[in-house]
Amino acid sequence: QDLKMLMNWANQTVVLNFQTAQSDALLEQAASLLGLQLPPVYQANPARMTSFKVWLTAQRIPFQSHSLTYEIEEQTTLSDLLPDLATPIGLKTAASLAKTITGHENTHIQVTDRLTYTYTQLVWHV
Repeated sequence: QDLKMLMNWANQTVVLNFQTAQSDALLEQAASLLGLQLPPVYQANPARMTSFKVWLTAQRIPFQSHSLTYEIEEQTTLSDLLPDLATPIGLKTAASLAKTITGHENTHIQVTDRLTYTYTQLVWHV
């Protein structure tokens, strides 16, 4: 329904751009070591883009799809990241995790984290 409305507003071309994937290397490592599942990244929703493609195909509307993936590195600490696991982590567990990852029990030591983002764009003419 929203896509039909969007097409009515468009004069020539519709371009949709959504984040479809995101990963955080340090958070993934911490979750793996703790035996936890990563919480979902709500803004990175590949199902949304898939549903748009299915609708466009069903309507016989030709479209193009393009993806862009990029990585960035940032400085962070385990104490800053642990709340993102959405599971309470005790001080001893956090210190043990920090020692495994950084070689030090201090969860406030700066470490380099690598974040990867993927955006997918759909383009079609009206």
